[in-house]
Amino acid sequence: MVVGLLDRGRRLVAVGVGADDVFEIGSITKVFTASILADMMSRGEVRLDDPVARYLPTSAHIPSRNGRQITLFDLATQSSGLPRMPSNFTPRDSMNPYADYSVQQMYAFLAGYQLTHAERHATDNPNLKIGLAWHVSSRPAGKIVWHNGGTGGYRSFIGFDPARHIGVVVLCNNGNENVDDIGFHLLDETFPLTPPPPPQKHTEVAVDSLVLQRYVGDYELEPTFHIVLTREAAHLFAQATAQPRFPIFAESDSTFFLKVVDAQLTFRPDGLVLHQNRQHIRGGRFTKEERRRSESNRRIEVLQ
Repeated sequence: MVVGLLDRGRRLVAVGVGADDVFEIGSITKVFTASILADMMSRGEVRLDDPVARYLPTSAHIPSRNGRQITLFDLATQSSGLPRMPSNFTPRDSMNPYADYSVQQMYAFLAGYQLTHAERHATDNPNLKIGLAWHVSSRPAGKIVWHNGGTGGYRSFIGFDPARHIGVVVLCNNGNENVDDIGFHLLDETFPLTPPPPPQKHTEVAVDSLVLQRYVGDYELEPTFHIVLTREAAHLFAQATAQPRFPIFAESDSTFFLKVVDAQLTFRPDGLVLHQNRQHIRGGRFTKEERRRSESNRRIEVLQ
């Protein structure tokens, strides 16, 4: 996780342990698009009440209702009447669902869709309004302008207090974590932080040393992240890349847990699965020959 705070020109960035330097931000890109729209409007290049159809090919058919056309304002304020997802959205890869959805497919969907309503509706929350893609929340401490985002594996939050000149960005590479509370709390300390879930209780059992020996080896979860399992008598030890070695404790013949962190390992015939932070990461056994070639390749890269 990475948290950035801008307070009246003073910048503070906090980086969590193990955070990558690349994050997906999901729906936060909407506020970038809306900011460009606002800039174009200020330059006189577009008007918010311009119909969307004016900026699309003549072959594109945009649905309307009772003679009212969808405008740039409708899109920017998420009040166009269009559904969240098109009916012809059938991704081949759920891990990258938008990769194979084409502009032509979007036009085909729009041509066949009938609007059920294009009027603007208030939100269900009386303290929440929608600006140009931004959410505007009214709180006792003042107004907060914000947006969040999420994709498969990532969560994000961006917000600012226009009166106090404080801005916050929170990025997380765990798609199961909701980081909104962190962002809101940094902007308004009266907003409560969600308490972390209590750690799961585990009971240690004895496992035959011959079973333990089967799990000794090198497991690749990512090209740059391995877990090496070693055995000493009736105990197994796990050492992740660039981390200390820790003992792991059996719950069954195939499931083990760590006591130093809330993490578990499940062994399978083809490798293992690391369960941590509500993520389940598979790793295959890495043979000595594969490891030798990998280390040799790394040395070549360094020399080059």
